[in-house]
Amino acid sequence: MEVAHKQAWERIQQRVEWLGFDMDHTLVQYHIPNTYKLIHKLLVRTLCDMGFPKKIFDVPFDPSFVGKGLILDFSTGDLIQLDGKGYVCAARHGMKKILTADEISQKYSIQWKHMYELKERVRNPAYKPFLTHFDTPAQHVCGLLVDYYDSKKWKKYDFWPKVLQGFIDNFSATCFRDDSGIFFPEIKKNPSNYIIPRPEIAKWLTKLRKDGKGLFMVTNSQADFSEFLMTFCFGRKWRDLFDLVIYYSGKGRGFFTEENEFLEVDKKDPHASKKSIQPFLGAGAEFIAGNAEALSRLFKVNRKEALKISTERRKAQQHIGSKSALISPGPKSQSTLSTTGATVQGQYENSTSSRQVPASPSEMSQMSRSNILNTSNSFTKGSISHLQNEEEIYPHVNQNAGGRICYVGDHLHGDIVACRANLADWETVLIMEEAAPKVEIESDCPKGFRQMFTSDSKENKTGGDAAASQDEDGRQSDELSTYFGMLSIKTSTVVLPSVSSMVS
Repeated sequence: MEVAHKQAWERIQQRVEWLGFDMDHTLVQYHIPNTYKLIHKLLVRTLCDMGFPKKIFDVPFDPSFVGKGLILDFSTGDLIQLDGKGYVCAARHGMKKILTADEISQKYSIQWKHMYELKERVRNPAYKPFLTHFDTPAQHVCGLLVDYYDSKKWKKYDFWPKVLQGFIDNFSATCFRDDSGIFFPEIKKNPSNYIIPRPEIAKWLTKLRKDGKGLFMVTNSQADFSEFLMTFCFGRKWRDLFDLVIYYSGKGRGFFTEENEFLEVDKKDPHASKKSIQPFLGAGAEFIAGNAEALSRLFKVNRKEALKISTERRKAQQHIGSKSALISPGPKSQSTLSTTGATVQGQYENSTSSRQVPASPSEMSQMSRSNILNTSNSFTKGSISHLQNEEEIYPHVNQNAGGRICYVGDHLHGDIVACRANLADWETVLIMEEAAPKVEIESDCPKGFRQMFTSDSKENKTGGDAAASQDEDGRQSDELSTYFGMLSIKTSTVVLPSVSSMVS
């Protein structure tokens, strides 16, 4: 299957104009075993500080008990795996009890009750899906807690908020800036224990740029942590590899679904960034938050043409608003990342009048491009759509030409499903390190569960049929989530073990 997906990627690479990447576990590759042990350590310390007896966790971390794609059902305390129809096909209770087929049939006789919410990416306190290498180590801690609750004959498995607090105390964006918690200080102190330098990927990205591809990075990590990781992996000039970089994007919380505004990065403290800005390409194109729909408009043409348009826009923006115009994204965003709706407050030095931006793009089309650039009035209100409609502001651009976009990430929900569900014209590549036979993961098939990844070279250890269908382009179709035990999440994407697999 890896060969088929590699061939599918090669076909995609030939037709896309723009190639985007997630950062963690995509561009940046971690030493998984060391990272797992570190996360397990910080969770145990947090729980002990909360009052849990240390003897509960007096068990060395065992990676063979954890794996991406499993779901903790808090109503039963079971760690479960689903088949293609949403039925529980494997389960383990705590660290010791592996449920038999008969026990599973008696306990879960119908489709798992939260399957619809899982498919729709609805957060529910009744269960916790483990989809990343950052949260997966918590399965070990949770298994120990289930056994502890059972020993006390407590029927309500209500420990997750306390486990979650361990993540909040260590992974909140400000923890890197403040040197708080355990995770970030340890990463700073010993980066080579956890992060893998990738000079070969830097060379490949450079080649793609020379071949005319537009490159961008969209990460949920904040700018300061991203700077640290990317510098370690790719060197101090890593930004030269990309036409645009977005930090703290909120994928999974609005980036693919809302019109969140773009914020200018505060160089002194990116966590204090509040100033709205119109996105552009090229030198200095770094932003916080934003939205994928605006990127789609920005990437409608190939890289060369887009850079030209971006330069013209920046000149127009500076002309309209002294040095910078604050442009709201249109409808007020519901995302927790957004700030209050900023308005265009552009003001000419010699102007004393102002007027409203036309209420709709159709009204704006009545103004010639020269009038937009040369008007002596400033604007209040308005939205990015008023200044980003290429057909009306830049009529010389062929709206049907170029612009195929591909996004590469490791999060099944946040990077792949959310993207494909809202942006039909974006291709996707899922990076799944478990797919590589030589990848540094100690266990990709947790005890009591089915193989997380099946291919021609890897058999399903339980003998179950997890063969996946492919579309005409060789991509995983409908049953992509076979690899994670959540088959019914439908999408179509290429699956590769690492970015290195994409290098020709």
